[in-house]
Amino acid sequence: MKRFIPSFLKQIDNYLLLNHPIIWISKIHYVIFYGIITTVLSALSGIVIPVSLSHPQDLALWYFLFTILAIIALCFWVYHNVIFNLEKKFGKRHWVDEYKIFLVNFCCVFVLASFPIAFTAIYNARFANTVSNAEFINDINTLNKGEAYVMMDDINNYSSNYDSTGKQTFYDLKTRITFDSYTPWLMRYDTVKFKGLLTNNDLKKIYDTSQNEQHIKSCIHSYLSVLKTYGFYKEAKSLDDTLLKRYKYLLTLPPVSNSDLFNNYIMVNHYEINKILDNVAEAKFIPLFIWKSEFLNFILYTCLYISMLVMLFKMVPWKQYLVTLISLIIIPILLFIISQLIPYTSNVYKDTLYLFLLTLIIVIAIVMTLLSIMPAKRFNAFKNICAQITYLSMPVFPLMIISLFKNAFFNAGQYEYGMTDIVTAEGDGGFATNYYNTPQYIYMQLENRYWQNLFDTCFNIAIYGGIILFILIIVPLMKQLFVKQLALPQKN
Repeated sequence: MKRFIPSFLKQIDNYLLLNHPIIWISKIHYVIFYGIITTVLSALSGIVIPVSLSHPQDLALWYFLFTILAIIALCFWVYHNVIFNLEKKFGKRHWVDEYKIFLVNFCCVFVLASFPIAFTAIYNARFANTVSNAEFINDINTLNKGEAYVMMDDINNYSSNYDSTGKQTFYDLKTRITFDSYTPWLMRYDTVKFKGLLTNNDLKKIYDTSQNEQHIKSCIHSYLSVLKTYGFYKEAKSLDDTLLKRYKYLLTLPPVSNSDLFNNYIMVNHYEINKILDNVAEAKFIPLFIWKSEFLNFILYTCLYISMLVMLFKMVPWKQYLVTLISLIIIPILLFIISQLIPYTSNVYKDTLYLFLLTLIIVIAIVMTLLSIMPAKRFNAFKNICAQITYLSMPVFPLMIISLFKNAFFNAGQYEYGMTDIVTAEGDGGFATNYYNTPQYIYMQLENRYWQNLFDTCFNIAIYGGIILFILIIVPLMKQLFVKQLALPQKN
């Protein structure tokens, strides 16, 4: 493997070994170098792989595949990191060194975990920019206007009448009720946000006021041009006149059944066109999953806990470390089973009870950790395990407290349930409609929104504030506690 290491990287390695052993142990120089290479390869993959509007790449699958490679690289990094243990082999260090160790470890894990982002972001950007926003909205309008005359979409867009005798539904092709069938669902009910997008009512007005042949042929021609742009129409000859004649013919028909219309003339797959438009709309106007706060918080906690586990492995005996990991798997499962066995009451939800039991276990571990600060003559394995549980629980403990308070004292559904009770008690169907306009209902919704925003703010403070306090206070204190416990005599 050494033959694949550039000479300049070997020089950096020797320099760090002699002058900055903590950084040398982390191997961050290797991680950054190979991380840049893998990120470039990931980005090139996102640039090179062809973009197909009808068959886009599954970005979640690609992210998963790149993540597997990242996990393999992470295993190599963990191995080369833990084989050098200053606490167990080379004496004590200054307590502020823990900040350096945590920072470089976190950076290493983040670099390894983030290189799948390059492919995902670049490919999604290429897909979204296949057409500009203005061109995309114009294409949707063109398809919607032309479809009113081409008449190849869902027959349910026309006025219908059910024949109970023949048990068949008939559709009046002269009365179209849906004109925006090509508008993606994402955009259909928020047309104010998308400037220039015609609503169903706008399209109906255009259809009702423009029925001359020149306008109809123009709409049909533009419709076919857009289909050709998206690869759905490859006819060399013009079909404008043919489709115009077909449109006039269909209007002369009496109400028809589903089979009558679609057996008459089929040229394009309306479902496939809508699928493409939906894909483009999602890529353009929905944030990619890697940029959502939930996913970013997941990456943050993943990098944090991998760094913590690597640091913890160096500060405690491996047997207690293994027991702690097993306990962190078994205890939540047992508590979940216990919470499900306890009879349900209207005052306590099972998820709240489960969260309370988890919090209680962590509080017990914290108490045992505080007791282990007192001078001891021998190493206590149980206290060491409790200290490890405390160490690993501290970043999420504030979040659990906030969640417990929210589950115990706030229920968003109580506003709806309370409102339903009031309406039901009245026994008047008309009152339900009027109630939504009353000051009481408006106040309840404002109160609901206030508490939701307050808890969202508290959750953000608990997430980021808890992590910052953990790094600044808990990390150095727990390091000193673990090293002291490690120095105590143990039973053979």
